[in-house]
Amino acid sequence: MLVHYLARKGYRAVDLADIPSSTIEFVRKAMSGMLARIITVTGSEDFGTERYAVIVSLECLEHTFEPLLIVQKLVRALRGGGLFVISFPIEDDFSASHIREAQEQRDATFAFLKGSCEEIVPYRLYRK
Repeated sequence: MLVHYLARKGYRAVDLADIPSSTIEFVRKAMSGMLARIITVTGSEDFGTERYAVIVSLECLEHTFEPLLIVQKLVRALRGGGLFVISFPIEDDFSASHIREAQEQRDATFAFLKGSCEEIVPYRLYRK
């Protein structure tokens, strides 16, 4: 887990945000003293403005109802020149925890990123 690696390397200004899950509960119990903040993402949170130098969003947006809104908030929280690393896979199996509404917003989410940031690696890496 990336946050564990960063915390073990001594980084203390690291926040973790994830959808409600057993993973975030494990992190809350095991790593709360190593991280600045642990945020459960519901769509209503405020990540602040120009707070982060790097934001990493891997394999989580497909589990949310409002990925576009969440990415808009994350880009607002990214500092000028900051990096946004993202993995938002295309899903067609909605029987588990993948949300159909997320897939319906996937193209708009990447269009927003491309319009708000420099696209370094399409569908993966952006710079504000």
